[in-house]
Amino acid sequence: MATKTKGDKKELYLKDLKLPKVHFDILCLPTLVFPVLSLVGCLFFAMYLHYEDVTRTHCRNWEFWPSISSTIGNNAPEKYIWRYGIGLYSMPKCALEVCQFIILKLIHQNKRKAYTDDEKSSDSFSFWNGATIVTGIAENLLLYALTMVSSTEDRPVHENSFILFMLFAHMHFVAFLITYRKARYPLNNEERTWFKYRVAFALAHFSILVSAVFVYVRHKRYCEPGMYSIFAMMEWSIVVFNILFHTMAIPEFRNMYITLGERESSKNE
Repeated sequence: MATKTKGDKKELYLKDLKLPKVHFDILCLPTLVFPVLSLVGCLFFAMYLHYEDVTRTHCRNWEFWPSISSTIGNNAPEKYIWRYGIGLYSMPKCALEVCQFIILKLIHQNKRKAYTDDEKSSDSFSFWNGATIVTGIAENLLLYALTMVSSTEDRPVHENSFILFMLFAHMHFVAFLITYRKARYPLNNEERTWFKYRVAFALAHFSILVSAVFVYVRHKRYCEPGMYSIFAMMEWSIVVFNILFHTMAIPEFRNMYITLGERESSKNE
């Protein structure tokens, strides 16, 4: 530990310490690993231990696939796996949103110096970057809320949290895509590829959500056999595309790292 002596006192200087560096892709990994393992674990135990229970609906028809709500909310150990998994996921996800906010701001500043000095463009970027972090954290908190309150414990709270979660998720997709393009413009070939993947995942997420609403309404109205299972598979697909969208941060920022503490001064500065 670095110290400096002054009389009888020893003073500690944080900037003299060798502080650790955290690669950004390592910070991203928990946001992929925890939800994926939780989903796979919940689905395995639900299908193996409680198949009839999780595929049962009010229509009493034949169904072959469980919805996410029935998988994670009713039985043990599924509900505990999901709650612990999302609990471990939430903190790194909030940290990731903050880091992306800072990194995109720095990228935008560097690009602005190199290509343009438009104040209106800077103000627009600041708005969208702020919208990105607000909607991202709101999405994360709403996921936590619908996880901790299952549909069997308090159905209105769970349903409203789910609806708001979907709303903020799509708002976050739009805000992030605009922010990313403004920050990195003009995009090189690699950045353009990652951007297209993000757009594709967001469009797939939205398209499946709209289709799932139609299928769910049809299930409620006609009680057709297998219809709820189709809705359930769409619901799982929505979650997969949400995870894929956020996982794109790993290749996009893979060469960046975060230093925990004050940056060391360079003699050449």
